[in-house]
Amino acid sequence: MNKSKLINLTMPAFFIVFFALVVYATTSMAPTEAVFPRMVGVFSLVVSCFQFYFDIKKKDHKDKFQGCNVLKVLEATAVLFLYIFLMKKIGYVIDTILLSFYTMFALGYRKIKVAVPVAVILTLIIFFIFKVLLRVSLPMAFFDF
Repeated sequence: MNKSKLINLTMPAFFIVFFALVVYATTSMAPTEAVFPRMVGVFSLVVSCFQFYFDIKKKDHKDKFQGCNVLKVLEATAVLFLYIFLMKKIGYVIDTILLSFYTMFALGYRKIKVAVPVAVILTLIIFFIFKVLLRVSLPMAFFDF
């Protein structure tokens, strides 16, 4: 098995293990609470198995990660972990505005006079959808209403 084929098989293999663990985790949940996570887990597990099978059968493998900036990927992952960590500390609104602004800046957009209002408007739109329309409880910290 060549290096490109092994690289292409890593993601489906990871997702097979991950979604098998998700399905296993639903066994300790109450039956009514486990329905949706189990459905998503089983569906995703089946899709991952199909992807793994098709990647094994494929003759020509191209390295999907060639030219990938690993440091940018690690930076984005670290920022998402920081976002999750700060969510309960500073609340959804401030945290999401900062993440939106950072994302635009990291993607190369440097017009701050446009980026700040876009980050605020994007956060408010998402807030309206989840908090008002869908009535999802969001960590608010300072702006609880």
